[in-house]
Amino acid sequence: MTIETIRDNLEKAQQVRDNVSAVIRQFHIVPYQEHRGKVNADRMLSEEGKQFQLLKLRDKFEVETMKALYEMQKTQDQEVINARNAAEKVLTQPLPKVNDIHQQLFKDKLQQIKANVMFASSYKSALEALQGLTDEEEPALVKQATESLLTLSNEVIANATGEDRIQAKRQLGSLYKELVKKAQPKDAEEAKKALEMANSMLAANLVSSVLVSALGEISRDLARFANNPYAYMTTKSDFIKKVSMY
Repeated sequence: MTIETIRDNLEKAQQVRDNVSAVIRQFHIVPYQEHRGKVNADRMLSEEGKQFQLLKLRDKFEVETMKALYEMQKTQDQEVINARNAAEKVLTQPLPKVNDIHQQLFKDKLQQIKANVMFASSYKSALEALQGLTDEEEPALVKQATESLLTLSNEVIANATGEDRIQAKRQLGSLYKELVKKAQPKDAEEAKKALEMANSMLAANLVSSVLVSALGEISRDLARFANNPYAYMTTKSDFIKKVSMY
């Protein structure tokens, strides 16, 4: 259920990102251009009157556009944060408990593997003995196997020299990665990818540089704050109140 929730969160966040340019252009930039054209074409207005109306129009569209960007940014961020929190929960969930019989059997097996490694006549035979750690399927037991591998690796490396030592380290590294992957909680791989995507989304600008440039034709502050609407709402709160009185 959690993984489906994570997917849903990220999908909703991506929808916001995919739609932001179309929404801003259709409901803000184009209407602003149309209203500006009407003001400029109004023969009943003097040049001073036109400039006054254009200033009010600019201020109004700046605030309305920033409010829209604020809502979209907030929606995206909340969905992404929910996904990130859920992914972290998946990655830190306790591993299923091992029953006593399986635990004892693993303990006995591990003891034999340790003996085989300790008394191995070559690094190759020691490595072969360690391969027995990969037979486990229960994540909690695999985690214990991983911890044992780190301890026993020194014995393997000690039995190797020169190029063999390099080869031994490479094989031990591959074995370690294999065990770490098997020792993860359920859905951990997808949760890791989701976490990376969530962090990437939070770090990325919501508004493209092309759209920022287009917004700059309405007002300088629209371009300045397009990707930081939270700061706009705080920094220009008095201005927003003033415009609301127009």
